[in-house]
Amino acid sequence: MIQANPSKGRDAKLQGPREPPYASQLPEGNEMLTGKVRLSAKCVFDLDDQVIHRGRRDFRLSAVEYRILLELTRSWAEHPNRPVGSRDLIRQIWGNSTTGSPSNLKNYINRIRCHLGERELIVTLHGLGYMLVPKLKVSKPEHA
Repeated sequence: MIQANPSKGRDAKLQGPREPPYASQLPEGNEMLTGKVRLSAKCVFDLDDQVIHRGRRDFRLSAVEYRILLELTRSWAEHPNRPVGSRDLIRQIWGNSTTGSPSNLKNYINRIRCHLGERELIVTLHGLGYMLVPKLKVSKPEHA
């Protein structure tokens, strides 16, 4: 179970298990996240180290790549079937800066997809935005 650290403000971190959490364990809001999130059988997003572990390779994310993937992960945890609008992502990542643009966002999304090695983990819904779609297998209980 993930728990909030008693420190306040922007630097407050959530302490949790080192194994990938289930979506219901990820916090809502603007809290910092810690831990690992399994996106597929081969791919783990390490929130602490800002790295994607894919098989035996590690891909360090830039600050912008990390924030984009973090926002997509939060959205998936809170609303698994709802995309994040491009404008919303741009506003969350770049604020009012002129650096943020749809083409810039698209380039960063493509770089993240390359790091993930499975392009289909981030889906583009034209006119709606982007959505993280982890490939998680859910095992069915065996009947006696």
